[in-house]
Amino acid sequence: MTTQVLPLSWNSIDVFVGATLFLGFAYEQLRSDSDDWWKTLVVNLTTIAIVPIALINASLDYELIYSLQALLICGFAFGLTLSAGNSIGKMPFSRLIAVLGIITATLIMLFDLVQLAQLGNWMIIGLSGAILIVGASLYERFGLKLLAN
Repeated sequence: MTTQVLPLSWNSIDVFVGATLFLGFAYEQLRSDSDDWWKTLVVNLTTIAIVPIALINASLDYELIYSLQALLICGFAFGLTLSAGNSIGKMPFSRLIAVLGIITATLIMLFDLVQLAQLGNWMIIGLSGAILIVGASLYERFGLKLLAN
């Protein structure tokens, strides 16, 4: 209902606003409720609902703004699972969904960037190799810390 009051010129951010509000309500529920079962259910359902919607929206529209929104929404969902992990305990299922969403949104964003730049084949291969090297370095440095929480 909140996204219905947005102007028509803001049509590209309606999913982002709705998902951000939904994640905000889930975070508020996580902070205010005392029942761990309910907190786990709210975080799992929020992550399962928000991440696929953002990814489907990014994959249907070939614009960079939608892939950036999907990356931000998946990042917010990952932050919600980290916050839930600190207050409830480990939440491997929803954290896995959020991490897979971040990876998928990053790939969609990279495809949109390549389509936007329309680079040659050798540039795409070199850029893909550089991205894989940086991603592997980040995983080697921070990968086990993310899985340990």
